[in-house]
Amino acid sequence: EHGMQNSNGKTIVIKQDSGKEISLKAGEVFQIELEENGSTGYVWQIDNLDQNYFELLSEDTKKTTTDNNLVGAPVIGIWQIKALKQGSSSIKMDYSRPWEGKESAVDHFAVNLEIN
Repeated sequence: EHGMQNSNGKTIVIKQDSGKEISLKAGEVFQIELEENGSTGYVWQIDNLDQNYFELLSEDTKKTTTDNNLVGAPVIGIWQIKALKQGSSSIKMDYSRPWEGKESAVDHFAVNLEIN
């Protein structure tokens, strides 16, 4: 079995799928992966997470390169989120500098989730 398998199929990974609709089942865990460029100070942040439908399990980053000497290399932000119950909701994210607030966001990401 592959490492990504869990008891109810595989984890859904959402990458640059902004604007799409994703279907999943209540209780499933999905993962959002978005590239960040750390040297600019911009990071992806969840705008607001609908607590009725979603639980943020973990937030992490991984390097896109194994070359640690590469300054300003992009990293991938990873959010693992669990769908809690049936319904539909969306997750919105902003790419901004935390100290400037989300009004300064230079990019946005949003997915609609249909939970069955």
